[in-house]
Amino acid sequence: MGKQSIRTKMTAILVAIISFVLIFTWLLNFFFAEKYYIASEKTSVIRSYQSVKKLVDKADSDIELVEGLEQISIDSNARMMVVRSDSQSYKGQEVIFSNMSGGTRIYEEILTYLQYVRY
Repeated sequence: MGKQSIRTKMTAILVAIISFVLIFTWLLNFFFAEKYYIASEKTSVIRSYQSVKKLVDKADSDIELVEGLEQISIDSNARMMVVRSDSQSYKGQEVIFSNMSGGTRIYEEILTYLQYVRY
């Protein structure tokens, strides 16, 4: 290396460090982030399901059930729908709790799917 000022050397070192950090961060994100987020969401869904199941089994009233389900949906930051099915009648589905807007496309698709699964 010939005569270079300290400013040039410091700039080159700074650019090299920033480049290394950016590339290293990108590589971590590219190879590991998807697996981490999928595992994290899977754990969250399982935990929410177990909480809902426990609450449904022990709730004494519908009001207590709805309040508990609302708290679980807030804690898990998830949209959920809990439906009580009556296997005796065709229209025997009662939505106990839903934090989705009634009448929306996804709401109706879920109810249609549940009817399809029942029969």
